[in-house]
Amino acid sequence: EGSQGGLPSHIEPDPAMAFDEASGNITEVRGPVSEWVVKDWVRLGIRARFLFFLRAKRDAQGSAVYREAITAMVNAGRQSLAVSFTDLTEMFDSILAIWVSDAPAEMLSIFDDVATELTLQEYPAFPTVSRSSRVHVRISDLPVCDPIREIRQVHLNALIKVAGVVTRRSMVFPRQLRQDGVSELPDRHPAGVTGAGPPGKASPQPGGHPSQ
Repeated sequence: EGSQGGLPSHIEPDPAMAFDEASGNITEVRGPVSEWVVKDWVRLGIRARFLFFLRAKRDAQGSAVYREAITAMVNAGRQSLAVSFTDLTEMFDSILAIWVSDAPAEMLSIFDDVATELTLQEYPAFPTVSRSSRVHVRISDLPVCDPIREIRQVHLNALIKVAGVVTRRSMVFPRQLRQDGVSELPDRHPAGVTGAGPPGKASPQPGGHPSQ
């Protein structure tokens, strides 16, 4: 099947989205991908494509995959939306999949923005239900799993999948920021166990600064 602007020919384009940007073709990358995708007009093209993807992607039974996934996410009070890498390869000549692999930080930020806006349009109560004002897109189904021992500098800042066994873990303590800009740490002591200093604040180090 042919395509126009990376859009499969059997899908009618959304007239509200400009796939052919007046400034040029966003797929003609000039320079590093991480620098290319943050250009304003390129970001607009990415946003349009990802929004169309979330709205238009359907499974073999004709169900709207990600519209239903968003509904399930909101009903469960979650804030993470899993997007299949395989699905991304099936639209727009795989450009979204390629770029999220090469520049995941920049692309996922755009994906989060689009998913959040779409969710808020359809479910205005989302922030109350999920206790979060932002949807976080997670990429699943990466086709290649890299052995941990083979991770090298070439993998730096790229999207990869690894497999392993967790042998030890520690609790994650969120850091809070007071209005005066001084960080506070939650109480690390279990109930009934006392520790040095008042609960919820880090003990000051020499020099008067909270512990990091």
